[in-house]
Amino acid sequence: MYDIAVNQKGKDNFYKIWHTPQKNTFLFIEAGKGSIVFRDKSYPMQSGVLCYIGKNKYHYTFPNKPMEYTRSKLFLESNILDSLTHVLGNYPNFTELFNEDAIIFSILGENDKNAVRDIFDTLNSLSEDSTYIQAEISSAAIRLMIILTKNAITEARPEPNSLQTVINFINQHISEDISIDKISEICYINKYYLCRLFKGKIGITVMDYIVQTRITMAKELLKKEDISVTQVSILCGFSSPSYFSRIFKEKTGLSPSAYRNQKIRVLMCHKYAVSKCERLE
Repeated sequence: MYDIAVNQKGKDNFYKIWHTPQKNTFLFIEAGKGSIVFRDKSYPMQSGVLCYIGKNKYHYTFPNKPMEYTRSKLFLESNILDSLTHVLGNYPNFTELFNEDAIIFSILGENDKNAVRDIFDTLNSLSEDSTYIQAEISSAAIRLMIILTKNAITEARPEPNSLQTVINFINQHISEDISIDKISEICYINKYYLCRLFKGKIGITVMDYIVQTRITMAKELLKKEDISVTQVSILCGFSSPSYFSRIFKEKTGLSPSAYRNQKIRVLMCHKYAVSKCERLE
């Protein structure tokens, strides 16, 4: 139903990897600078950032100094979040704001930063067998939603020196043949400067970012049985099905077909479990 992580420091398993949260996530950054990158935008990472990331939202975090990156997180299942947003009502419409596909970003002032620290300190002190743990979690989530909504920044701040333009171009043309020369020409930026800037700010090379984004897209498409592996390779911008299969296995440890079969089995097992529960009810 929920998970809590308070004052995590350093790298985690998703460092510089495209991923979706396992649950809807409230992320508070205590220390560290860098970028939080989504498919269509990126935000600055700094002390005092509070953001909400829906469980379907692909992203990755890139702290400039990973060992200094300190953050706290509250993870909530969608059914819990839905019940809380309905309590909060429609002005603003919290149900629409806090959904599985949403990003809400804010940079807090000192008073709100201290309030959020207090919230996570309270969560960290809870005992699993506490009579009031569910009420405390609900109260904390509601307070985080209110603070976040009051301070929300509606537009992503552009990365300096056209880096945001480059990211947008790559994400919007990921199914096409993309080269550094082409990016340099379209985005009016020197290719050597682009390579240094991208690696310095995002933490991986331009081409690694392109491959990683294509692999992430392919994983989603492979869950659909009506699209062939060859079609997936084309839609994701790989030069040939054989190259796609080689790179996919190199990055995931499975061939595209094996990955598809694995995901389909998991989905079928889940549907069977849900159906069995419904029959028992």
